[in-house]
Amino acid sequence: MGIFRLYTNSDGKSQIDELDLSSHPELTAATETQNMFFREWAPGHFIDWHPAPRRQYIISLSGFVGVGLEDGTTHRFLPGDARLVEDATGKGHTTLVPGDEPSITAGIPLFRFHKISGSIRENNHGHLPNVHRRRRPDPHRGDQPGRPPRTARS
Repeated sequence: MGIFRLYTNSDGKSQIDELDLSSHPELTAATETQNMFFREWAPGHFIDWHPAPRRQYIISLSGFVGVGLEDGTTHRFLPGDARLVEDATGKGHTTLVPGDEPSITAGIPLFRFHKISGSIRENNHGHLPNVHRRRRPDPHRGDQPGRPPRTARS
């Protein structure tokens, strides 16, 4: 099992780095997510060059996945491997399910507007930021801009 980061480097090319929890303790902190999904790809499934559609974790549950990079290398991910995929710009990468076993993954999209910088630290304290969504004021509930929403009284 490994933790990997797929991102666009300063040359505009996708790159994969292996991460470990001792060097990146911020990975043990809770991360806000949007939702979660499962995906099954058949053996031989191939996706040509593409950037990531969004910043997300992809966790391999069964089968193998090969990710190709512009430098000609292919990285093979095994069941239990977690990938932080955030190469949303540039040419991207290729994806292949090799062999005769399907690949089953869990995808966990993260909020789009918080990218991890090249050093994986986002703020001065070395922690990923907490993201709080604010609900828009709803005049039908009696909310007014600039004021907190009404709460039910018992």
